[in-house]
Amino acid sequence: MKPTDRRLLAARTTGAIPVLSIALVLALPTLALAQGWGRPTFSSPIAISRTDRLIWAVNPNDDSVSVIRPDTNQRLAKIAVGDEPESIALTPDGQYAYVANAAGSSVTVIKINDPAWGTFNAVVDASAGNNGHITTGAEPWNIVTSPDGARVFVANSGQDTITVINATTRTVIGHVDLRNSLANDPDRSRHFQPRGLAVTADNTKLYVTRFLSFTKPGGRQGDDSGREGLVTVLDINTSSTAIGDYHVARVVPLAPQVTGFKFPGLTNPPAPDTLAFPNQLQSIVIRGDQAYLPNIAASPTGPLRFNLDTHAFVTVIDGVNGNSPADAGAAKFLNLHLGARNPELNKRKLFFANVWAIGFTSQNGVGAAYVVSAGSDLLAKVNVAADGKLDFTVDGDTTHYIDLNDPDNAATSGANAGKNPQGIAINSTGTRAYVANFVSRNVSVVDLTTDTVIATVSTSDLPAPGSQGEMNLVGAEMFYSSRGNFDSIPGTNSLRDRLSSEGWQSCASCHFKGLTDGVVWQFGAGPRKSVPLNSTFNPHNRSQQRLLNYSAIFDEVEDFEINI
Repeated sequence: MKPTDRRLLAARTTGAIPVLSIALVLALPTLALAQGWGRPTFSSPIAISRTDRLIWAVNPNDDSVSVIRPDTNQRLAKIAVGDEPESIALTPDGQYAYVANAAGSSVTVIKINDPAWGTFNAVVDASAGNNGHITTGAEPWNIVTSPDGARVFVANSGQDTITVINATTRTVIGHVDLRNSLANDPDRSRHFQPRGLAVTADNTKLYVTRFLSFTKPGGRQGDDSGREGLVTVLDINTSSTAIGDYHVARVVPLAPQVTGFKFPGLTNPPAPDTLAFPNQLQSIVIRGDQAYLPNIAASPTGPLRFNLDTHAFVTVIDGVNGNSPADAGAAKFLNLHLGARNPELNKRKLFFANVWAIGFTSQNGVGAAYVVSAGSDLLAKVNVAADGKLDFTVDGDTTHYIDLNDPDNAATSGANAGKNPQGIAINSTGTRAYVANFVSRNVSVVDLTTDTVIATVSTSDLPAPGSQGEMNLVGAEMFYSSRGNFDSIPGTNSLRDRLSSEGWQSCASCHFKGLTDGVVWQFGAGPRKSVPLNSTFNPHNRSQQRLLNYSAIFDEVEDFEINI
């Protein structure tokens, strides 16, 4: 230790601050003055630095991350990383960014050499892992740093493990097996599929979501109340290098909830309530003593009705900082679809399909939250009470929303449209939100004092007009969108909101990334499970197509057009 380091350490220990200590601190930025987030942390495809001066967003389409300066809303840099980056985590000291590459089974470590806007410099740290890429497990989807900056946690969704990385040495401590743990009881042959990650402010607990729901004890497939979501809690010790100090301690089942909508077509006797169970738990965010989980809840009981089978749930867990966290149930949960029934004056009636992420304007007390609707290209605003309860901003059937893809608004149309938002980062003052849009490959900048989109920043290039890449992107927009704002053609009907009625759902509502939501639905022709779309054809012989809908009444993909 240098003499100046010893004097500063002694001053911090005794409380006596030398006259020159402030100048020394400013002159020696590498001194070990501990920096932490001072709040819980969570996984996301977009992140903002502790000083609010840099915004980082992943670009899964071209294997890169983009860095944005918020004063001018311009892209500073684009850095190549691994295959299909899906999540990014920053260290609180502003020195490193960690990127989870879902298709690359790796984490890319980026060293931030100079964070200043005019001289920004960041490069892949070749000293970490294999030339800057740390091998994790299969399909590392989400990543998070601990609030103290000491550890990095990676959710290996395809391998049912959590990789623990030492952020000081940038090496792997070990892997926590979720499949062979109480997190996966009573059937350890199932895939847990860890996805959303959040660490408590005191660095002692890691919350991990199970992406898909499973049949609950005594439940059955195809029933609104037959399945349940699940979050597991790991006890962690961020000062330990022993993997045994990172272990599954408890689970929190997430029960089905009454949706607020009735079964259709019944008036006498009165129609019963419908229920839905939490599903597709992509993210979890801790605020105060609650954790919030936006999810695409499923209501599969027949008769199937496409405006009531998926819902926009935000499920809440109470007591996250203690040793007995529990599903808050109906007391704090919210179905955002209820707040879309009566839109505000001069706004279109749009439901909040495929809620995917949530951000808060403050970390405690009364505040506001913005929930990302990936299908409808909206931010739904809700109020947060002092006890953590969520509620609509207007009344029982109306809540405020911000349209990221309004063709009638120059700020959100054309190249400025925000399509398929999947992540949100809000600055420390709660005045700006940055929303990562997957299909439009940009970030929407939202002024939260006026709830308006004020800028859009391109994060990666769009494919050339007329190219195969553009055709693929148009297909992606149709698949992920619950609305469909297409270019108008003179002499034809409106091409607004053509993909589903009032934005209720999209193909992705039941087929995340073209795969399956795991749900058995009660169709009129009988029960059928959502199938992964890549299994529509024989992968070894593309002329062979499977019988769809688990019955022989439909024989080609086009027969599903009525579902959209």
